[in-house]
Amino acid sequence: MPLPLIPVAIALAGTVGAAVKKAWNASDMMDEAKKIADDAEHKVKLLDEVINDRKAIVEQNLTSLGQLKLNILSGNIHSFVDEFSKMKNVNFNDSIGIDELRNFNPSNQEFIQLKTASLNAVEITSGIGGATIGGVLAAAGAYGAVGYLATASTGAAIGGLTGAAATNATLAWLGGGTLASGGLGIAGGTAVLGGLVAAPALLIAAWWWECKAEEALNKAKAYKCNADEWIANANKISVYLKAVTERAEQIEKLLADFDRMLAEQLEIMLRNLRKNQSYDWNDYSVSDQKQIAITALLTKAIKQVIDTPLLYEDGTLADESSFVEKYRNAGYKGVVDTKAKVEKLLSSFPEKANLNRGLIGRTLLLKKDTVCYDKDNSSSFTIKAGEFVKVTDIVGNRYRVYYQAGHLFGYLRAINVQSNNNNK
Repeated sequence: MPLPLIPVAIALAGTVGAAVKKAWNASDMMDEAKKIADDAEHKVKLLDEVINDRKAIVEQNLTSLGQLKLNILSGNIHSFVDEFSKMKNVNFNDSIGIDELRNFNPSNQEFIQLKTASLNAVEITSGIGGATIGGVLAAAGAYGAVGYLATASTGAAIGGLTGAAATNATLAWLGGGTLASGGLGIAGGTAVLGGLVAAPALLIAAWWWECKAEEALNKAKAYKCNADEWIANANKISVYLKAVTERAEQIEKLLADFDRMLAEQLEIMLRNLRKNQSYDWNDYSVSDQKQIAITALLTKAIKQVIDTPLLYEDGTLADESSFVEKYRNAGYKGVVDTKAKVEKLLSSFPEKANLNRGLIGRTLLLKKDTVCYDKDNSSSFTIKAGEFVKVTDIVGNRYRVYYQAGHLFGYLRAINVQSNNNNK
């Protein structure tokens, strides 16, 4: 008889209903997991595209700035130093009214350095190509190019710039992979970004089993947390890259403007040289001497711009490069006189203390415990005697050093070392 089967049917219906409900719960969880994962992945991909676009722009900016620096050194500056080095009895005295040129003459060390740099720039721009030139140009754009180029040989200059491109955090990253695919992500000193991969397939693996659906939901939530952290760091990187681009473009525009002024003054100077048919300073009128002085002042100002770093070794934006902002804010657009423009530019550079520039690039052993400060003097740490620091630059009135054991950058007003001569 069928009646005894009724309890079985009811029980079966209850089991099926529970299974259906469980299946729907699993389906809901999987839908939520997929939505969380897809949303997070979408945000990562969009921002990664923005980062990579800005990364490419920065690389172009640095390469373009480096190319302009080399073109100026091998072009108008080379023409100036070639003619000026032949001049005798040069005396930019008070009658010229330019204090910055008081000791500027063909035998001056600054001029000799500039001459060497211009000669090496000529060799570099005419003798290399391919992948090598890209790294050299980017490094020339990022660093003080005259310092690297004023070496004994062109090969050493190329080697120095190539090495700089390999060791600078930002320049190395520009040659690496994308942020989301695990490329080197040291930029602006803000974050070290590891490999944030695309949404893992394991997140959406089993659709009908509640235990696996719950696991997928947990994994999706964990992925979202990682994505949120990546996005926060990537946003900082994006802001940093934008700042580098803006500063590079500002400096490039300024250099182009001053190079045009130099070309105009150089043409007048060469015309006067042909007119006087002499390289003796004393054979020139006061008016012609002043004109040569203006040309020399322009050259010196351009050299200082070219030799001002845009980035530090760790990839952070160099404080010194802010001179371009100070110059732009000084109302130079209303200035017509070339001499006044140059003097405004020179006055925009930060004053440097009488520190030993010979220590730059050297690794030194500290003689006593030394307090090292951050850039803003807001925090400090102590480096023990017997530890090594590498002097990377002089910023304002302080040495900028890299503390090797602690992997930290800091600033010192003085360096007390055991032996300057034996530490290189």
